[in-house]
Amino acid sequence: MKKTLLTTTDFAPRPGGVARYYSEIAKRLDQDRTSVLFIDQTHSVGSRHAWTLPVYRKKWLPLIPRWIQATMRTWLAARKTGAETIWVGDILPFGTAAYILLKLRLIPEYIVSVHGLDVLTAYKNKPKLAAKILGQARAITTNSEFVRAQVVKQGIDQKKIHIVYPGVSPAVGAGLAPAQNVRADGHPPVLMTVARLEHRKGIDDVIRALPKVWERYHDLEYHIVGDGPVRQELETLSVDVGALLIAPVRERVVFHGKVSDSQLEKLYHQASVFVMTPKADPVDIEGFGIVYLEAGAYSLPVVASKTGGVPEAVEHGEN
Repeated sequence: MKKTLLTTTDFAPRPGGVARYYSEIAKRLDQDRTSVLFIDQTHSVGSRHAWTLPVYRKKWLPLIPRWIQATMRTWLAARKTGAETIWVGDILPFGTAAYILLKLRLIPEYIVSVHGLDVLTAYKNKPKLAAKILGQARAITTNSEFVRAQVVKQGIDQKKIHIVYPGVSPAVGAGLAPAQNVRADGHPPVLMTVARLEHRKGIDDVIRALPKVWERYHDLEYHIVGDGPVRQELETLSVDVGALLIAPVRERVVFHGKVSDSQLEKLYHQASVFVMTPKADPVDIEGFGIVYLEAGAYSLPVVASKTGGVPEAVEHGEN
């Protein structure tokens, strides 16, 4: 493999599906020929993987446009590592950086990975630039057939688009027998969601469905892991739903917020069923859903909705 530099705004220890996607791929590449330039806004909760490859973590500087910072830092990192290929994890701003450096003949080539929202955002905000960035890329990878179709709609040559599905570490959930998730130990059954708390994730639909579930499973708990802009709205909704029911079930919806990987592992072990039901959204899409794979690694059955790339992660009647 050629010496490769991944440039991205999402990588471990930052939480989230995109960060896990790139981190899992990076683990499987030649560690002596791969390096990472990761520029983040703040330090986030998450695991600090003991990388055997070089990871250069920087912070965005105020006032300076990010595409300028991305260009300079990509160039410097490419020179330092001797990278022969720039692997771009974001159309904007790192795609802009790679495109400029290619035009200036400061890098030999670049590839671009896309995962859903980035495609829609780039073509909405800077359609001409996005088309040039993808057009000049040696190759493009997508995380699902669904996202691949979104790229094809933009007129990109199908021959250079390749699907690289997300994966989870073999260590995730290792040694956990399915029976342990059934909670046959006398504890109440637990529904669990791991997601950024935003409208399109469909968490409000799950909360509204709980009264029907509670009719059969009186002590069932619903645990929500993650944070986001609609957390307060969801907390209010859960109180309103609980107020209509008998006292013992009013406190059965638990919001955990952001948690570390070790805390998340414990919560997966305690769960009985994983649920995340994204909604179709014209502004954002569920490109795949790596959390479904993580839940499967812990032998959890999954409840999902048929939208975006989710049907590629969850096979009806199988998992």
